[in-house]
Amino acid sequence: MTKFDRGNSKASKLTNEQVWEIKERYMKGGCTQASLCREYGVAKETIGRIIRGETRQGVPDPKREPTPEELNAQAAAFYAQLNKQAASLPVAAERKADRMLDQLSDRARAYGVKEDSE
Repeated sequence: MTKFDRGNSKASKLTNEQVWEIKERYMKGGCTQASLCREYGVAKETIGRIIRGETRQGVPDPKREPTPEELNAQAAAFYAQLNKQAASLPVAAERKADRMLDQLSDRARAYGVKEDSE
């Protein structure tokens, strides 16, 4: 796996928000690929690939609210990670993790997300 494989955001110069800014600004008009590449400090080819959807196609729209299914998937992944970490923690840290899990559960319920039962 190279540092430029799909999903490797650490190799990127641009944040997800910047990718969406580039797409939106170019689609509205008034700027060129060359002006965008100078502004963001990347190659013109990079801007072109972003605009054509050849790269960074999995970047979520930061303005879009997540669907209930996406929230459920995020919560399930977080619960799994937290439970895995809590299993190896001392008792005091485990209590803190339990409090954090309770807070997350409360927040998830406020969004209408159902907790998976194990």
